Amino acid sequence: MNGPQPFFGNQNVGALFKVASQHVNANYQWGPTINQVYNDFGDSFAGAVNNQDTLTNGLNSVQQSTVLFMKNQGFNVSS
Repeated sequence: MNGPQPFFGNQNVGALFKVASQHVNANYQWGPTINQVYNDFGDSFAGAVNNQDTLTNGLNSVQQSTVLFMKNQGFNVSS
């Protein structure tokens, strides 16, 4: 990764990633339902990608399903 990468237009992205990695917050924690959220993103955005629905509807759907999932897990959630 220390040289030009054809996939990235022959840029040396390894050097860029090395610099960027120094600014990552190592204390960041993902939310407790991140796996469910990622699954919902995939399911909901498929309609937008296939021109069967809008991105706005997909985002609204993800928010609704996340709130419901968290409430069912016992979290106190407001949206």
